[in-house]
Amino acid sequence: MAHRDISDLIAEGEHQTLEFKTGVPSELRKHLAGMANAEGGTILLGVRNGGEVVGLELTDKVWRKILDEAKACEPTVHVQIGQWEEVVEITVSESEDNLVAVKQGVYLRDGPTTRKMTAREIKKFMADYMPSSFDSQLVYNFSYPDDLDWEKYYEWQQKTGLRHAKDPDDVLLELEAASETSEGIVLTNAAVLMFAAAPERFVPHSYITCALFNGDAGSRVLDRKDIYGNLFKQIDEAVLYLEKNMRVAYKREGTPSREEIHEYSPASAREAVVNAVMHRDWSMTGANVFVKMFADRLEIQSPGSLPEGITVDTLGSRSRRRNPVLADIMFRAGVGEKMGNDIQRLRLPHLSKILGDADPLFIRGTVTFVYSSQKMGTGISYMRRESILNGNPEPEFLDSDFFSVIFRPHPYTTR
Repeated sequence: MAHRDISDLIAEGEHQTLEFKTGVPSELRKHLAGMANAEGGTILLGVRNGGEVVGLELTDKVWRKILDEAKACEPTVHVQIGQWEEVVEITVSESEDNLVAVKQGVYLRDGPTTRKMTAREIKKFMADYMPSSFDSQLVYNFSYPDDLDWEKYYEWQQKTGLRHAKDPDDVLLELEAASETSEGIVLTNAAVLMFAAAPERFVPHSYITCALFNGDAGSRVLDRKDIYGNLFKQIDEAVLYLEKNMRVAYKREGTPSREEIHEYSPASAREAVVNAVMHRDWSMTGANVFVKMFADRLEIQSPGSLPEGITVDTLGSRSRRRNPVLADIMFRAGVGEKMGNDIQRLRLPHLSKILGDADPLFIRGTVTFVYSSQKMGTGISYMRRESILNGNPEPEFLDSDFFSVIFRPHPYTTR
């Protein structure tokens, strides 16, 4: 840039894409982020607000300070730095689809000033530029409050301990299960799946198919049931179906009393159903969750492959929630309470098999584990442990268009 161009630029005065600073501000990052969140622009160091040039030399220290401030933004702001006569020029690139933040908040260049963005502006930016998950998308053809099953809602509210909570509108808004629009309050898919009188009217693929097959190949169906309703109901009825059709063996060890041995761990099976519903890819229309019982296995299938960055090999060590709003609603009500908050007292000889990544608390010859099922990775570890405790092999996992959990029966229950 020629000196004449710098002079012409300064003569324009500060505006949307041009800012003056006499030196390197202590919080230059705010100004860099603000320009990146707008149209990008130029910051001239060594110039007063009124356009008077006071000068600044681009030393190594100044250069490093500018780069450090750019790297302090999340994500890093791309800048170009140059010395033009007595002025240091910083060219700031506009951020592509990403909202740039700093530790102090999110800033925006607004005319000749840089200001902090409001929560409403941030939400609008996220809605405009960031792809939303299925569970957070708004359902405009759902009529709130008429289409809501208030009995289901208040049952959920009681389970959460919010019996004396504020207005339901505020609760749904704070959960991000609804949004306030010009048309009034509009619910998300997550809220519809949990609280609609008939969720299938709005999400037709929201059901679980349970089936019992003759033999190992699945060539003949002995029994089938399609389960509709809110997700709490679907999970409970699917687990009940499993319990009714699960084989039970009896074991005696020299005493009149007998020990019941379930074909599969009820806790593991329930956890697999919860994960299948909660972590499925709800954007796959025309596909639903399947619970299949064969002579040699129990298979629970969930639409969609594993989230990006997660593989079968990393299951249990990494986790990523695909449907965060839905997961939050379910966990507040204690879905998977037996899995998420249950305390299992295990004899010390079992430690080598089940210790895994749980935190032990030793109490008089027993070890207590507290599990949390909020993330899929932890749920996978829980399924493995509970299967071993029930005497089953560890479950198997297959990842393709559908994610499948396969349980093998307890040896005592095989025919």
